[in-house]
Amino acid sequence: MVNKLLKLIDQEECYKIIMTDMSIVIKQINLYLGKREKLETECAEKDLLLQRGGKQPYNI
Repeated sequence: MVNKLLKLIDQEECYKIIMTDMSIVIKQINLYLGKREKLETECAEKDLLLQRGGKQPYNI
């Protein structure tokens, strides 16, 4: 009985560690995707500016 409880406790601790690690990984992926999206937007804006001959886009 004690051994079963110890195994359950060990499993619970492992589960907590894995979930914490996964949470960190997910945050890192979201951070990377956010930076990538920002860069893509900036590049698209620069391309648009170049297509207009260097003129600033109209402010609406």
